[in-house]
Amino acid sequence: MSASSALIALVVFCLLTSTEGHLIQRRQVNQTETSPQQCAVSDRLLDMLQNVVQTQQQELKTLDNKYDDLLVTLESKYDDLLVKYTTLVETTAELQINVAKCTSEKQGADGKDCAELYKNGLKLSGVYTITPSNGQSPFDVYCDMTTDGGGWTVFQKRMDGSVDFYRGWEDYKHGFGNLNGEYWLGNDQINLLTHQGHYELRVDLEDATGVKVYARYDNFAVSSERTNYQLTLGAYSGDAGDSLAYHNGASFSTKDRDNDTYEKNCAQKFKGAWWYKACHNSNLNGLYHLGDHSSNADGVNWETFKGDHHSLKSTEMKVRPVGFKSTNIVIGRQVNQTETSPQQCAVTDRLLDMLQNVVRTQQQELKTLENKYDDLLVNLESKYDDLLVKYTTLVETTAEMQKNVAKFTSEGQGADGKDCAELYKNGLKLSGVYTITPSNGQSPFDVYCDMTTDGGGWTVFQKRMDGSVDFYRGWQDYKHGFGNLNGEYWLGNDQINLLTHQGHYELRVDLEDATGVKVYARYDNFAVSSERTNYQLTLGAYSGDAGLFIS
Repeated sequence: MSASSALIALVVFCLLTSTEGHLIQRRQVNQTETSPQQCAVSDRLLDMLQNVVQTQQQELKTLDNKYDDLLVTLESKYDDLLVKYTTLVETTAELQINVAKCTSEKQGADGKDCAELYKNGLKLSGVYTITPSNGQSPFDVYCDMTTDGGGWTVFQKRMDGSVDFYRGWEDYKHGFGNLNGEYWLGNDQINLLTHQGHYELRVDLEDATGVKVYARYDNFAVSSERTNYQLTLGAYSGDAGDSLAYHNGASFSTKDRDNDTYEKNCAQKFKGAWWYKACHNSNLNGLYHLGDHSSNADGVNWETFKGDHHSLKSTEMKVRPVGFKSTNIVIGRQVNQTETSPQQCAVTDRLLDMLQNVVRTQQQELKTLENKYDDLLVNLESKYDDLLVKYTTLVETTAEMQKNVAKFTSEGQGADGKDCAELYKNGLKLSGVYTITPSNGQSPFDVYCDMTTDGGGWTVFQKRMDGSVDFYRGWQDYKHGFGNLNGEYWLGNDQINLLTHQGHYELRVDLEDATGVKVYARYDNFAVSSERTNYQLTLGAYSGDAGLFIS
């Protein structure tokens, strides 16, 4: 280090973690009088406390590792049970298909929609083949044979986010997804269905917390592609609130076919496909955020139920002829498939019930494991927090003792100085917070002194290390300074001006990137003018390796 006094700015762009070790340095803080007992604290005691801190760190690290290992074990057990559960669900579904098929073949049922199938004796919810009355080819639909009397033909279903609904015109024209999961039946099919007679619409909604509501409209129809699948809607009833009437008369729009009345493409803006106008009160084909989301109205939203910032967990849109009357209801599923063997048809409802009971048992086991998992997490987090409190307290205690030792050292040596370089020359060689007295008669103020880097004696006026302090501030904050001298801070432009006008100063800038690479820049002259000239910078010749690093 040169004979002139020095300043240093430190910028660290990485997060300093406890795994790297907690560096404890002796600090000097100007305080009230220190008692002889306080001044008797020795470096040996400090070293002992540092060892305790390091031991606490190791305990934290060990607990972290145990915590991670336990999570892995729990996740593995959970995954294994989930596989078994999924397999059973699939087996049960297959049996349901066979039972329902046997029932269908026995009764020779047929129909133009699910309501007609229901009247013909098929009262098990599931996938069926219907034959439109207008002579079009048969196609598969999912029939809800239980809700509100049954007979509903479901044309939209969302339940788990497994299917992407942000699609183009052709996908919505022909339909997509899985009729036993999430899907859109297809605008052509919806048009065919709703032009076979007078249909009503039911929309079933469930939010992320399990609250269920519905909306019902006494008239529903979708026109052909020639008129862009225009929506016709009747009067509302239900408890979901009416978020669809606004869309009455609107054409269908997708991200690649803009038929809305807005100056931009609503489907692109709100990440869905719908009967947008300018733009929407409902967006049931939006992104599956599941629960509250910060983005505006681009989720599975129904404005009058949970608003534009809550994406619903499940939705079903279904139609049924107006005036439909139901009879007795049997719960199950019906799927139309290829020819069924006599052995398959021998599957009984009793076996189906048995397997369903097994599935319910597996579900309960999953729930129990999830509860144990959650309880264990809470317990581990509690222990971790307790240890962290002890560790933090010990660090603070050690820091306080460092202050006392530094004060004792300062008082014993009668050290004083206009900057850190002068303190260093007066025998204070421990990095930390000290009080300096400017030579121009200004009041003393605290600074952080780096007594180790490149010979020591550096007065640090800027430090960043962990992002804990907001540096996007106004003039007054930068004038007077802000932050914590033992953490991140800006010393203050007034103080930097005072410092650099006590003599000829040089500047050192230490930098570290996110990967731990360290470089520096050094300038052989540095000064900052007063506020009258807006703290103008004066800088000398450069040396160091930061310039090469940045290039």
